[in-house]
Amino acid sequence: MLGNLLTVFWQVVTLFLLMAFGIAGGKSGLINENGSKVLSNISLYFVTPCLIINSFNIEYDPEKLQGLLVCLLASFLIHAATILAVHIFFRGDDKKRVSVLRFACVFSNAGYMGIPLQEAVLGADGVFYGSVYVAMFNITLWTYGVVCSTGDIRAISGKKLLFNPGIIGVVIGIFFFLLPIKLPSVAATVISNMSSLNTPLAMMIIGFY
Repeated sequence: MLGNLLTVFWQVVTLFLLMAFGIAGGKSGLINENGSKVLSNISLYFVTPCLIINSFNIEYDPEKLQGLLVCLLASFLIHAATILAVHIFFRGDDKKRVSVLRFACVFSNAGYMGIPLQEAVLGADGVFYGSVYVAMFNITLWTYGVVCSTGDIRAISGKKLLFNPGIIGVVIGIFFFLLPIKLPSVAATVISNMSSLNTPLAMMIIGFY
């Protein structure tokens, strides 16, 4: 037990030390606002999907599939319960304020901060199971989140719902996990190398902000 706590502690310390590079880059001017946005886009659109695909590029295991389905159900219940709770607790005539409070309580930094933490603390298995939560997070974000922000159900975009980096990464990953088809060695190496950028890049960006 103590060993596990120490492992988590040192992993978190490592993450904060990686943030220090982002802080130093911001203070020295090596990283500016535009540069941080470029790094964020690289992390979101390239590194994160590669990390998810890499975690799914393993041999099919019925127990892992069962765990994946449990995570999917738990993710749905967590989001549903949170949405129900915010509608009970946040009410009032100031609709804009109520919407902001509801949105802020339902949606965390699960993808951007969550995946690096899962990878650092739990390794590939953490990303494997955690990516399902991120997928449900994205589905909820582009449905309930859009309606909560705009007040108009017509603002939901099927394109943004289906074709966002998190969902694409999970769909491709599940394809390789369920079928007896694995990535060619060259492609697997490229994706693995891109995946290794995830934690330091994300922590540097967070450190900058």
